[in-house]
Amino acid sequence: MAQSLENLCVDRIVADFDKLCEDRDDLHRFLYIIGPFDGLGTHLIHQIIMKLMKKKRLTLSYLEMLLQPCLTRLDLSKCTFVNDTTVRTIARRCKKLIQLSLKDRKFISFKAIRELIPVLSNLCSLDMTNCFYSCNDNLLQVIGDHCHNIQVLKLANCLNITDNGIRAICGSEEKPKCQRIVELDISFTGMSSKGLHRIMDSKRDLRSLTAQCTCIDNTFSLSGYPSDQIMYNLKSLDLSYTLIGDQGIVSICTFCVFLEALYLNDCQQVQGNWLKSIASLEMLKHLYLGVCSDLDHRSDIRPFLEHRGVQLESLQLCNTGNISANAFESCCNLVELRLPECTFVYESDIELYLLEACYNLKVLDLHKCELSASEELYSDLLDTVFSTANGSSSIEELNLCGCECFVSSDLEYYFEEGLFSNLEKLDISSCPDICKDLAIVAVRHCPKLKYLNLQQCRNVTNHHYHELKKMAKSLGLKTAIFWS
Repeated sequence: MAQSLENLCVDRIVADFDKLCEDRDDLHRFLYIIGPFDGLGTHLIHQIIMKLMKKKRLTLSYLEMLLQPCLTRLDLSKCTFVNDTTVRTIARRCKKLIQLSLKDRKFISFKAIRELIPVLSNLCSLDMTNCFYSCNDNLLQVIGDHCHNIQVLKLANCLNITDNGIRAICGSEEKPKCQRIVELDISFTGMSSKGLHRIMDSKRDLRSLTAQCTCIDNTFSLSGYPSDQIMYNLKSLDLSYTLIGDQGIVSICTFCVFLEALYLNDCQQVQGNWLKSIASLEMLKHLYLGVCSDLDHRSDIRPFLEHRGVQLESLQLCNTGNISANAFESCCNLVELRLPECTFVYESDIELYLLEACYNLKVLDLHKCELSASEELYSDLLDTVFSTANGSSSIEELNLCGCECFVSSDLEYYFEEGLFSNLEKLDISSCPDICKDLAIVAVRHCPKLKYLNLQQCRNVTNHHYHELKKMAKSLGLKTAIFWS
């Protein structure tokens, strides 16, 4: 692919960066020097920083030369050398910043960030993910007081944040704060159900809320909300790994009626008829459910998919028993289907096989799945999962990790028939009865294969591993093969 003149010029600058910064003494003697980058715009400087970072050539002295007053965005998430001095330099020179990422810069102090935030009056996006030393309730108070234009705020894994910090960025009814926030990530913080209620009550323009692994419990409910307080803008909500209960899910589905993505992975307190409430979400496209062992295939899952399956693009159901391909007859728009630890059963009245019904499917995750059928019906059950009438599919990623029910001979046929000709990623790790034969067939019949995981396959040896690498190379494939 031909590169643009701009990219070629940036690549040359990066390659010759040492020549542009030959007088290293000046870099340490002067707080700021007129260098070769002063006339460049924010876009070009950001490109240079990113490419130096990717090549692991970005140093503190180089960064100081590139911190120009024109910069409007700065991503230092990969700069391990960033410290309080760097942050103070940014505060002096880069007051026009609109986007700033300090993700994973965990050793920056609260004091340095407290000095930086007030001078960035135009800041719209701030990523403080994993900055658990500097990011606490006091910092959220500073953000609430000064970041009036903030739209994106990412605070994941900042363990010292509590409901007090949430109140600081929400403000009061008389004096609301940070009213423009549209995306908020507070995963792995100390926020409780009260904090979530405060967010729902004050952030009417919020479009995306991620609150994984927080202290939300089954006391959360929006039942006291006025009926006209619908959150029209909220499109994505992630409450995975929390203790939210049925009442909370029902009330969310009542007041967040335009949700397009809902993530409820491993919510242990959710049980009962909550799936019927989720079925009321007319705009839902992406649904990720954790432990679904309490759901019945015929009375819960199948009616739900018959009602909402046609609009779903992504679906995850974990640990569901007695599921059949029949359940997915309405899911013609599914692009991603994840069914880890589910048990498939055979039904004789099947009209469409799984890959025929979901003909747009690109990702199929059957991690630790089981097939429950008699010996006479086993091959028929396999067909309901893997066969299509025309012998082809759009699958690009197939995960069979930990599937003890499969042997190589079960699956080789489907590869040889070209069913997985579009496959780019195959995971057959930890499958005790998978041998080198399936891996060889996959390499031969998957011309787009980029990733093959054979780890913990006891029937694949070191010799087989090197044979596969040679075969892939001889076929012109750049397949990354993993084995141990």
